[in-house]
Order: sequence, then C-alpha cells, then structure tokens
Amino acid sequence: MTFGGLQMVYGPLSDRHGRKGVLMAGLALAGVGSLLAAMAGSLNGLIAARLLQGAGCAAGMVVARSMVQDHFEGPQRTRIMAYTGMAMGMCPPLATIVGGQLHVWLGWQSNFLLIAALALVMLFAAWRGIAPSRPTQAAGTH
Repeated sequence: MTFGGLQMVYGPLSDRHGRKGVLMAGLALAGVGSLLAAMAGSLNGLIAARLLQGAGCAAGMVVARSMVQDHFEGPQRTRIMAYTGMAMGMCPPLATIVGGQLHVWLGWQSNFLLIAALALVMLFAAWRGIAPSRPTQAAGTH
C-alpha cells in the first residue's frame, strides 16, 4: 500500500528537494522498517513495520529512474533503463530462492535483517557516491 502510493509522492519531492536526500531518507526508512519487522512481536507490529519498509523502498523505485533521466540521453538512456528493468525483473525470483534458504536456515527474521543490512550498504553508497543535486525548476519558472 505505501510502496505503491508513495511512488507518486517521491518524484515531486525529489524534483523539489534534490535526488540524494530523498533517496537517503527512503533508504533510512526502509532500513528502520526492516529492523522493526525483524523484531516484531505481533502481527500488527509486523504489518506496521512492513508499511514503513514499503514507504522507504518506494523512494528507490522513483529516484533511480529519475536519476537515469537526469544523467543519460537518447539510446544510452534507453539501454540503462532496459538494464534497470532487467535487474528489477530478476529480483523476485532471486529473492524467493535466497529468502527461502534464509528462512529455512536462520528463521524468518533473517530476511528482514538482510534487507536492513542492504539498506545500510545502499545508504552508505548513496551518501558517498551520489553528488548533491540541485532541485529542478518547474517548466515556465526561470
């Protein structure tokens, strides 16, 4: 629910406030939501944590595509978007295999701990690797 709905919010936010900060905020939310899900003691707590996790993960979907639009043009943009789509298409089947093995060997909480660790790695990579961007100007306002 939050994953789909907030995708419509993150685009305008990243246009207005810059890509890096919005992406980093989303990664932080995803990491915190994942940690809370791993520690959930009830179904309601797990649902709330998953909503927070989805709210954070939505930023990556939107901001990554926006950054491709910002940095590439023409056939190169098309090629990068195709690679992005290919990678996103591989995630669900790979996640099923990896997540299933983690669940069997280490318990269901390990899946959320892995996602939290990945969010932390990506947060560090965004902090170090993405240059701060200036907000884009709306059409007609110069």
